[in-house]
Amino acid sequence: MVDKQYLLNSKQMATFVAKGYLRFDELVPQEINEAVMGEIDAGTIKAEPAGTPLSQCYPQPSAIGRMLRMPEVQGIIQSLVGPDPLLDHHAVHVRQPNQDAAQALHGDSIIDTRMHFDVQLMYFPHDVPLEMGGTLLVPGSYYRRINEADIARYQNFLGQVSMVCKAGSLLALHHGIWHCGRQNKTDRARYMY
Repeated sequence: MVDKQYLLNSKQMATFVAKGYLRFDELVPQEINEAVMGEIDAGTIKAEPAGTPLSQCYPQPSAIGRMLRMPEVQGIIQSLVGPDPLLDHHAVHVRQPNQDAAQALHGDSIIDTRMHFDVQLMYFPHDVPLEMGGTLLVPGSYYRRINEADIARYQNFLGQVSMVCKAGSLLALHHGIWHCGRQNKTDRARYMY
């Protein structure tokens, strides 16, 4: 159990229910951000099996584990899904430099037809300026259940949010929120875990 001071407050919880996401800018220290990027570059982030308790995933010296064990991050997770959650899966997303195409709008894990609730964490270990694309999401879209890529042909929703952020920022999302990776028009790769 995380200390109560790190739990989300009632306004944050209401915002999550209404919009389907919460944004935490520059939450993760630069030391961890740099270590995570090193793990991504080295390909050393080990995938844990689905259903593994999150507390057993990413043991020391894992930088991803250090990020997930931060009390602030534990407070977000515990507030949204309770203590001792299980891992569903993880993914390292890399948008290559000078990409002309954006990812299609989609909802993750919506092919799972059970009526349960999962939370996704999206972590950005480096600055993501507008020209680097960022992750685009449509607030409140999780109220409209879709089958993964049913909405792939749609673009430019009123109220859409582009995750342009500083290093160490984190998004907590309802697993059904519509989102996509945008074009990376820079000469650097963009990482999102």
